Parts: sequence; C-alpha cells; structure tokens
Amino acid sequence: IELGGTTEAVWPWHRYVFELAGPPPSGLDLLDVEDAALAALRVWSEPTCTSWTVAYKGYVTTPARWGDGVNTIQWVHQGWESVTALADAASVTSLVYEESSAGAWSLVEADIYLNAQDFRWSTAEPAPEGTVSLHAALLHEGGHVLGLLHPCELGGGGNAPDCNESDEYDDVAMNPEYAPQLRALGSDDVAGLCALYPSSRPVGNPGQGG
Repeated sequence: IELGGTTEAVWPWHRYVFELAGPPPSGLDLLDVEDAALAALRVWSEPTCTSWTVAYKGYVTTPARWGDGVNTIQWVHQGWESVTALADAASVTSLVYEESSAGAWSLVEADIYLNAQDFRWSTAEPAPEGTVSLHAALLHEGGHVLGLLHPCELGGGGNAPDCNESDEYDDVAMNPEYAPQLRALGSDDVAGLCALYPSSRPVGNPGQGG
C-alpha cells in the first residue's frame, strides 16, 4: 500500500489479532468457522521469510465498527449494500490507517465482512458446488489485511494488468477472481508479504491491534 505516493503502510508489530462476530449462517458450526478462519489467515504466517503472526481473540456479539481499534470478522446477514458498493462481492476488507506526527503511515485496524445475505458458505474441503469456501475467501482477504493489493484486475481496470491475459496470476491468492480451490500462497504473494513484513520483528509491545 502506498499513501501520499511514497510511504508504505504496514502493521507496526507484524501482528493481527481478530474477533469473530455475528452468528454463522445456517448449517455452519461456530467451532468449524473459528478453525477455518484461523487456519486461512495463518497461511500468511507460514513462509520462513516473514515474522507476520495471527491470533484469534474469540467470538463476540458486538458488530464490527470502523475506527474502534478492534479487528473483527463479521457475518453480514442483511444490509450488505450498506457495507460496500461491491454488491456482488462475497467478502470485503475495510482498513483503517493512522499517520504519525513524523508523517509515517501505519495500519491500525482491519475488519473483514462476509456476505451471508447473498451467498451460501461452507467450511468443508472442498466446498460443495454453489457455496463459497470460507478458507479460500479469508485467505484472499488476509492479504488485504496485510496491506496487499490485487496484482491484476479483471479487464485490466485501474491501469493494472488484465488477469485474463496471462496465467502467471492463476496461483496467486491476491488474484481478485474467486478460486474455490485456493489453499496456499503463490510466489507473488510471498514476495509481497516478505517485503512488507520481513523475518526481523520490530521490538516493542504489539498490544491488541496489529
């Protein structure tokens, strides 16, 4: 992520602590959802070149709220249109940035919203036809939590490469096209991850945020 054209915005302590809010969709067990969410986000901690870590704080009934300093994964059962303009999205991530007095930007909050209004979800592997894989969706959103963007866009929007014009993005978790079989990171994902969060961890107290 670049802000002001020059400054990378990252989580200062290379850490993401999240809560899970809202009852899971009908047919999904909360424990299975918790396990799937943590497993998907922790894929980003696996490469040896990074010090990025993820921790789960627990289930809450308080909904996500922008700017509250709490990282929340929120099921949205109604009112998806009030969450995002991306009406056909199964999931989106909302980031909060903070600028220091020295002009350095940091990521301080990331909420992930899951569209249970328009989509059926599954924690099964592989996900049954007609459902969205929670693991695949959260693996992708986990990259946005880090501050990573799509390496390409469908149709080449925003002056980005067109995802359909090359197969080099097929195994990339940050490809914007949903891939139900997605389980691991591609080389492009790992390069971005380790550039932002190298294996040398900052010294200090990560607290409850990142």
